[in-house]
This record gives sequence, C-alpha cells and structure tokens, in this order.
Amino acid sequence: ILNILFAVSTVFIFYKYIKIRFSLQKAVIAAFLLSLSPGIWSGAASGLETIFVLFIQVGFWITIESAVTNGKASDLRNLYALMILSILSRADGFILPLIGILYLLIKDKARMAFYCSICFAAVIAAYFLWRLSYYGYLFPNTYYVKIAGPLISRIAEAISRFEFVCRINGLWVYIIFIALSTIESLRDAIRRGSG
Repeated sequence: ILNILFAVSTVFIFYKYIKIRFSLQKAVIAAFLLSLSPGIWSGAASGLETIFVLFIQVGFWITIESAVTNGKASDLRNLYALMILSILSRADGFILPLIGILYLLIKDKARMAFYCSICFAAVIAAYFLWRLSYYGYLFPNTYYVKIAGPLISRIAEAISRFEFVCRINGLWVYIIFIALSTIESLRDAIRRGSG
C-alpha cells in the first residue's frame, strides 16, 4: 500500500513540476509516460524500498532545481530533509546527495553546495558512528554478506553486475543521456567562467 501511495505521489509531484515549469499539456504527457514505466509498477508490487527511493529522488531533483532557481530558505531546508532521507533509505543513498552537491557547484551555487556538504558530512558521520556502536561495523550488514574476497574480485563482480543491469534493464540508455547532459553542463559552466 505504501509503495502504491509513493508511486502515485511521485507521478503527481512530477506532473506538478512539469506543469509549473512548462505547460499543462506537457505535464499530462510527462506524467502519462512516467506512469507507463514498468519499473515503477514492478517496484511498487515488490514491497521493497525502490519506490520510496524513487519518490525521494524525484522530490530531490525538483527541490534542487527550485533552490537553484529561487534560492528560498524553505527549498534548502527541504533539500536537507531529502538528503537525510536518501542517506538513511539505502546503503547507496549517499550517492544522490553527492551528485546534488556537484550539481550545485556546476550551477555556481557554491554557498548552497557548502551548506549541503556540511549537512551531508554530519549525517554520514552520525550514521556511521551509530552503525559502528550498534552493529560493530562501519558499513551495512548486507555489505559484508554480499561482498567478500579480495578487492580485485569485488571490483570484477561489481563490473559484471553493472554490465548485466546495463544490458538487461537498459541502464546504458540513461547513462548515455546523463553523460551527455553532464558534458553539456560542464561546457556551459566553463563558457560562463571564461566569459
């Protein structure tokens, strides 16, 4: 039930953002296309945290765009809350806030990036220290269960799994788009800096 609520909420906040940013017609099309994604509904049916994480990610990017555009204190507070939720939701939840901080730097929002970095560091430190005191390990228990052996073996296994996800789930398409948009953003930042 929670996954279905988070899935519907994700489509709704995405719809609202596109409507505000572009138009009603584009918002309807965007929400319709997002709601057709089989990954969302299979994730909702799985009972895992996948849809909650998607909800956090969509909310995070909408909030970070709003913070960059408007610079309101409320956007920054919401960004902190979403960073914390992301970090606490999954073992790899720290990646989204790191990308967000890099994005703020690319957008010439060094002050926001600095405050987000402090929030990030404080949450990571507190979380790791709590995990160490409670479990006796710095990393999540699943890390020690799923990954064993020498570092080279773990890296080879990670590359193999990454290749599998790219091939089977079509992740390579998204990676290409992310890489191209990152390159374009860096070019724009360099042009603005040298201009």
